[in-house]
Amino acid sequence: MEDYRVKINSPILTRMQAMSLFFFFAFIFVLANSELSAQPHFNNSSFSGLWIAYDSTQQERDTLYMISDGNGNILDCNTFHFSSQNSFYSVQENGAITIGLHMEHDGLMEFNGFLLSSTEGSIAIEFDDGALSFDLKKVSDKSVLQGTWFGAFDSRDVRFTVDADGEVSSFSGFENPVSGRIYAQNGFVAGFIESAEQGDFYLIKINGVFDGENIISGTFGSDNRGPVLTDIILERRDPALPGVKMLLLDE
Repeated sequence: MEDYRVKINSPILTRMQAMSLFFFFAFIFVLANSELSAQPHFNNSSFSGLWIAYDSTQQERDTLYMISDGNGNILDCNTFHFSSQNSFYSVQENGAITIGLHMEHDGLMEFNGFLLSSTEGSIAIEFDDGALSFDLKKVSDKSVLQGTWFGAFDSRDVRFTVDADGEVSSFSGFENPVSGRIYAQNGFVAGFIESAEQGDFYLIKINGVFDGENIISGTFGSDNRGPVLTDIILERRDPALPGVKMLLLDE
């Protein structure tokens, strides 16, 4: 006698197996594509805007801010005699980044590293005696240091205002005109000031850390002093309060 049960059920089992296989492979396809789409794909626009590079170990006590246009050009940086004309950057799809900062008297400083996301990464610069590495963070808020600041650069007591864009204005203590920028991210501060002074206070680079409230502590360097860095403290407070001279850390 023929086995009708097998004849009836076998096609049903085959269709069920086929459907199961279909849904299984469809799931694998969707999963694979979602994982691929979740992987970051970088380009020059990934490094647009304002970034701070800092040595988190503070061994060099050096911080940089860089402003880019999103199209491969570095517009500004707090290095001495920076030239935007020949400065550049390039970001590969895998996040590899090359940054070239051109100095009018010293030529090109080239950094290489990787972006981990559109807000962080790391870079390094090679020298004959080794390399310096920096963490790289996009500045999320230019107005963090907004307010009136008091302090001293060597024997010069200064007072200046920082606006919501990080621009320095209303500077007293140096010969005017005085212009500059100062920013903070992840507690690290990078700034640059240019004045009408002659000598040590013409171009000043500021490196430091911000306590999250009203104090910047760090160093400043002058174009005329070479690699020498001098410790400073800057305090943000109400300009209506009585003046208090801020002392150098090494005094």
